[in-house]
Amino acid sequence: VLHHPYDVDRHLKHSFYRLYVASHRMCFISYSIEVAGGRVATHYKLPAMRYSDIVLTPSERIRSNHLKYSKIRLNKERLLKSQHPYMYDVNSRLIRKNIVCDVFYSTHHSVDVVNDLCTFAKYGHIFYSLFRKHQQLKILFRPHPLFLQKISKNENFDLFKNIISLSNVTLSTKNDFIDDILRCKRIITDVSSMIPVISSTKKDMLILTNAQFNAEDSVYTHQEFTESVLEKFITEGEN
Repeated sequence: VLHHPYDVDRHLKHSFYRLYVASHRMCFISYSIEVAGGRVATHYKLPAMRYSDIVLTPSERIRSNHLKYSKIRLNKERLLKSQHPYMYDVNSRLIRKNIVCDVFYSTHHSVDVVNDLCTFAKYGHIFYSLFRKHQQLKILFRPHPLFLQKISKNENFDLFKNIISLSNVTLSTKNDFIDDILRCKRIITDVSSMIPVISSTKKDMLILTNAQFNAEDSVYTHQEFTESVLEKFITEGEN
């Protein structure tokens, strides 16, 4: 049984405990970014990571974190280096996709604050202004699925509705975000597990962060972006 975080059909019968009891061997495929909100002290203690027979780790940093934070005597032989689990799929599909949109815009949500929409509250108004100004650009807007659940109860709901009402903006709710990425020229996202996948496509990418972004496990540095900088990025190559 293989599941990834965007699956909508994960059932209780496929929980780690039940699979562990029923299976001969367990393999955990690491999720790349690994630490939502920087909570390394708890994340690496999850049963799926601690008790799987094999743990595939896509980087030396994540491998060292498994050893550092798990708090159990790990057998290093069961921590195996691997590619990001999506990489093979991306590489095989890359040559078959035609570019149909100028900008892929993705925003996420905070798992640490109940109603926090990550960078959307900070940059959403700017992007709405820019997307409305540059009607010649085709925008593919693909929020995280849990962002879509939170936004209807958030003070920024009207802003969200304004963005998706623009004639040049298409809202994508597909689970298969790779397909969307491959069809766009340039990528705007905040810190998420999408980033290694996007990097493998060699597309231009702009990563948004919040000022309080200081996760212990982070390899990203916070940077403020002005409206003029964002405008230059989304219109690059336009006359």
